[in-house]
Amino acid sequence: MPSDKVLMLLCIFLLCDRAVVSQDNNGAEIQGWFVAHSSVSAIFRAIEERGLEGAVAEIGLYHGKSLIHLAQHANAEKIYPVIGLDVFDDQEKNLDQAGVGSFEAVQRNVASRLDPRQSSLVRLHKVSSLETTADDIMRFTDGRKIVFFSIDGCHTFHCTINDLELALSTLHTDGIIMLDDVYNSAWPGVALAMGHFLSKHRDQVIPVAFGRNKYYLARSGAGAYYLNALQKACPNCRVHSTAAPWNPTTQGNLINLN
Repeated sequence: MPSDKVLMLLCIFLLCDRAVVSQDNNGAEIQGWFVAHSSVSAIFRAIEERGLEGAVAEIGLYHGKSLIHLAQHANAEKIYPVIGLDVFDDQEKNLDQAGVGSFEAVQRNVASRLDPRQSSLVRLHKVSSLETTADDIMRFTDGRKIVFFSIDGCHTFHCTINDLELALSTLHTDGIIMLDDVYNSAWPGVALAMGHFLSKHRDQVIPVAFGRNKYYLARSGAGAYYLNALQKACPNCRVHSTAAPWNPTTQGNLINLN
């Protein structure tokens, strides 16, 4: 079987039109479309260097491929818990039918890919984000604000707006949001929702990076910090001198991580 690295590269060049497969420690396959490992790792290094404390959250888990990578950067001292939200087998609430998440698969993969210390920090919740409030998120995290919020759930305009607002309302003052499928032509509602969201919250959130099928939005006060961290991690990546051409309501630099 091709290595995980080869499969990741194939996904990039084939525009991720099928699930990338990796192997767990027991040789079992993990399906998913996540290929932003290096960028996410660089962001978590920046979070650690800044001394932030808080939780990690993800909406839309599928089989847990990206959740596992997020949890690998958690620790019981500052970055915990790692909460995952998905409707799982409650498919009546899977409005766009983008993928059928599996609670059992996520549990199995978390157990096999993470050490016991890391896996103990992961909390799975069978819920629809449309029925989840900021108070619910705070309850799931024991009152800890989110330092890294990954959104990969329903791709409609309404769902994406909901998830972005939920993320912002629970985000740490120096937190960052990772949004999936902004440039995926199969899901135009995501890009439309992000533009609307940035227009509405132009004084609170700014875009800092895009690439590997992800888009990164940071609290305004922390945007430059994350941009600098990503530039150090990817010195050859192109930095656009202003984000305004991408969205006239925003400002600041934007790094292309592709």
